[in-house]
Formats: sequence, structure tokens, C-alpha cells
Amino acid sequence: MLLIILAGCLLIIPGFLYIQPGILGMLGFPYIVSLLVLPLIPAVMLGAIGVYTLFLSDHREEDEK
Repeated sequence: MLLIILAGCLLIIPGFLYIQPGILGMLGFPYIVSLLVLPLIPAVMLGAIGVYTLFLSDHREEDEK
């Protein structure tokens, strides 16, 4: 799961911005907003997977004790 999210953050979202840079323009947002908002998606995903991994490893250590 971590590799899939990491690939999405490093390859899919930047590639999507490269191919369709004005995708949010269809919804009425300016181009600069799409350049600011779309990179936040992988940032939030990486943060969430980091917190999930931290809690998962913490629970595994408690189970071993």
C-alpha cells in the first residue's frame, strides 16, 4: 500500500499536472490555483500514510511486549 501511494505522489499527480495542467479550469478555478491545490493531494496522502505507519508500528511493539 505504501508503494502505491508513493508512486501516486511521485509519478501520477505530477504527470497529471504535466499532461492536463488546467484541469481545475473546467471547474472555474484559475490555472495558478490548480498548480497550488493539486500538489497538496500527494502531500496529504504522504502525511496520512506516515501517521498510519507510525501508529501501526506502535501497536506492533505493544503486542510484542
